[in-house]
Amino acid sequence: QTQINPQFTGFMNMQPGSYLVFHCDKGSRQRGGFHLDLKLSSGGESLYLFNADTVLVDSITFPQQINYYSYGRLFDGELAWGFLPAPTQKKKNTVGYTGFCNTPEVSVPGGFYDKPQTITISGSKTDQLWYTLDGTKPGPNNGTEYDGGKISIDTLTVLRVVAMQDGLLPSPVITNTYFIGYQPNLPVFSLATDHIDMITNTDPTANVYEEKPIHAEFYEKDGTHGFSADLGFRLIGKAIRNY
Repeated sequence: QTQINPQFTGFMNMQPGSYLVFHCDKGSRQRGGFHLDLKLSSGGESLYLFNADTVLVDSITFPQQINYYSYGRLFDGELAWGFLPAPTQKKKNTVGYTGFCNTPEVSVPGGFYDKPQTITISGSKTDQLWYTLDGTKPGPNNGTEYDGGKISIDTLTVLRVVAMQDGLLPSPVITNTYFIGYQPNLPVFSLATDHIDMITNTDPTANVYEEKPIHAEFYEKDGTHGFSADLGFRLIGKAIRNY
């Protein structure tokens, strides 16, 4: 709960079609003005706006938030809220989605196996399922549309699967790494990304400090799955990649 400082009420006389941005960044070095002494949970919560007479002006109960998407009214002036592909500070909301496709399921989890594995994918009947076997992010422009058949895995493979449907945002990408005929004697990290050039490019000025999305899987040295997570990674250093 926070109150906007009265000394800034002059900024609150908004004209039709204008925009005002407040930063919910409690603990920030910035103080006062448009920086409010509160934070919003990425897991979802409720936010209420009252006027000076404590009359409720507007409110929202938002769901769990997703990386790389913002959340707002689907179009300016409408009551419906949804996910937006990009932040629209001081701009109209023109493209939005009410939700995401359901996360697809893969019949065999990633891990270490002595023999080749046969895998099937399942999802909502209205979804299109796309997959890749090279660790890149799947979709209509990259990958294979799943036809309901069996996928044979007989070597080290990174399977990635996504569900898509018109009017909804894509599901989270499922990533499973299959180690066939290999048993570890050390802990193992499996990293999957579309941006392998961040590692292979030896130009010491390329990709420095730029964060890119990556999926990480961790396995204990006995092959037990530790965790899987979508992360961001960046390179620190320059000329070291020349050696």
